Amino acid sequence: MTATITHTNPNALKKIYEQIGAACQRVVAVGFPSGMCQAYPDGTPVAEVAAQNVYGVPPKIPARDFMSQARPDIARHQQEVAQKNSIVFGQVNTLLAALGELAVKDIKRAITSGSYEPLAAYTIEKRREKGNRSVKPLIETGHMLRSTIYVVRDKE
Repeated sequence: MTATITHTNPNALKKIYEQIGAACQRVVAVGFPSGMCQAYPDGTPVAEVAAQNVYGVPPKIPARDFMSQARPDIARHQQEVAQKNSIVFGQVNTLLAALGELAVKDIKRAITSGSYEPLAAYTIEKRREKGNRSVKPLIETGHMLRSTIYVVRDKE
């Protein structure tokens, strides 16, 4: 049995290669991309606060690596999206945006539901003095959580 492939557009294969090449030049930045998040009211960049939480600031702040906790879910979602979708003309940005949206959800879930060292009694007391009843690590004002975004952009 033999197969024959016919097409009416002699440039179709060239367009597919161009589309794949364009996809390879784009990335999805997820988290707190530089210049994309509004700083805290005191001017502290969200990325700085996120890094302090991820890596910790000894001896006061233990590491609460929400990014690593989100990584398996992000990888699983990337695989699911890749299996269900193929690169179709003009769909590269749509596919990357879908991956970005899923990754943002995974990071937010890790921030709100991850297992982390509990807050120190001192921190809880300081929050209560400010009128904040939250005793969850990583969530004091919710600013970092709300600032989690994705951006589809050209590779640097």
